[in-house]
Amino acid sequence: MRLLSLWVSRFRRTLRAARIAVDPGEDDPAADETRPPQSTPDPAARVVLAHDDLLWFKTSEDAEGRITLGLLACSPTSIGVLVDDNGESLGLRLSRAEAQDLHRSLVTWLAHTGRAVTT
Repeated sequence: MRLLSLWVSRFRRTLRAARIAVDPGEDDPAADETRPPQSTPDPAARVVLAHDDLLWFKTSEDAEGRITLGLLACSPTSIGVLVDDNGESLGLRLSRAEAQDLHRSLVTWLAHTGRAVTT
């Protein structure tokens, strides 16, 4: 369980770093002049998913809050990887080839651990 907690903490730091890289905030005042005015997203346009919509999910909770990782079928040729970190959601669409590469990596890692996995 400690290993999972360490992984979750590292994953959260990576997500926060990615958010900062994508939206660095107001560090550069000159950039404000070139940015288009930000609009507030329409709450009705947000997609709300339930656990029943996901192919698989895992939720973990620690002192920093709750984080959920989920997989969603997007189309016959792609799968969505979704992360909800305390209500802030990120998503990534993987092609069939990328999903197969992820699968191979997981299977290889499981084979090297030498432990049986129970479901």
